[in-house]
Amino acid sequence: MKIGKAIPKAVIEITQEQRTELFSAISTFAKENNLAFEYKAEKQGYLVYEGVNARTHTFTLQPKNCNYNQVKFGTSKPKTVRIVPNMQPSISIAIDCSKSLIEGTDEYVNQFHYFIRTSCMQEREYRHRNWESFSGYCSYDYDTDAKTLAESIIQSLNIIVNAYKPLFA
Repeated sequence: MKIGKAIPKAVIEITQEQRTELFSAISTFAKENNLAFEYKAEKQGYLVYEGVNARTHTFTLQPKNCNYNQVKFGTSKPKTVRIVPNMQPSISIAIDCSKSLIEGTDEYVNQFHYFIRTSCMQEREYRHRNWESFSGYCSYDYDTDAKTLAESIIQSLNIIVNAYKPLFA
């Protein structure tokens, strides 16, 4: 994996093999953790090369059952996590691929970007008073293949799901 300063210039298409790899990894994770799974491919309206049918691939995971209590997460200075009362929690993963320019050079790389966000799932740090959205995950990977990207996404999802596992029962 190449990590560095790269600036996205244009969104490009994810191949069928890459899409299949990502879809199978995320759907398997959803089945193993008793989560409802939804997939949507949204057409990009910006930064698109001419003649390319680029899309952002969005995966949404929702627990089939949940309760609205608070639980402690962690051992030293534990965080408190909760699901907002009377709301349906969800985890969304947005993935796209872009042609990016490495800063300070004339070299272009194709890089995947992914962002995981939670909805109605909150955490509160030890001895803090304000609730914030859950933030225990990475946000992007540079210049890597679909298998490594899928492993990184699953690792990030494991952090979130393990914290909320007692509430998903």
